[in-house]
Amino acid sequence: MGRRYVRSLELYRFLRANLTKIITTDEKIFQLPANCGQSEFFFKKSKDRQRHFFIRRQQSFPKQVMVWAGISWNGKTKLRFIQPGVKINSVYYINNVLKPFINEDLKKLYPDNDGIFHQDSAPSHTSKRTLEFLRSSGINFIPPSMWTPKSPDNAPMDFSIWGYMERELKKHKVKTMIGLKKALTQIWDEIPENVVQNTLLAWPKRCHLIRKSRGGNIEQLLRIKSS
Repeated sequence: MGRRYVRSLELYRFLRANLTKIITTDEKIFQLPANCGQSEFFFKKSKDRQRHFFIRRQQSFPKQVMVWAGISWNGKTKLRFIQPGVKINSVYYINNVLKPFINEDLKKLYPDNDGIFHQDSAPSHTSKRTLEFLRSSGINFIPPSMWTPKSPDNAPMDFSIWGYMERELKKHKVKTMIGLKKALTQIWDEIPENVVQNTLLAWPKRCHLIRKSRGGNIEQLLRIKSS
């Protein structure tokens, strides 16, 4: 049997026992609409210095932004923006994501330090350096050996939260990167508590469906259940 099928049972049992303690996290890229480029105008002198005229130049803006965030039964983490163009290796992930998460989010959501951290299998997440950092920090976390691999349909941020934010983002008239960041922050802050909790409650159910489908795609089963 594949690892997805085998691990789904162990993860299901773990979630049933610890669901209210888990903080599940992920990264996501959000893009500006394709037609949102802006122009700037500036003066330029002629060679004889007698005339001035306008020059129109298309501004070069980044077209997308990556964010990191997580949800738990006790609430949400802060929405964190990844520096544009940066390579998210272990060092960046530890210094700019994990350390702020531990010092701010974890303390706020689980002040007794009984929260359980969950992340996906991105290379910066599963590297030896990152896992050693988590262990040395005394953080409870779901080990990679328990995660269902290649399973966006079994990752709460993927199967629910990011889609919710994308739908809400369409309601905003975003034209700039500043506007995109403001809109994403507002949407994130305003996600209803019941959306978060219903998403988490669906997680063990999805593990069960993966087991039932023997590791196969569960979207068809979900459509049948909802019809």
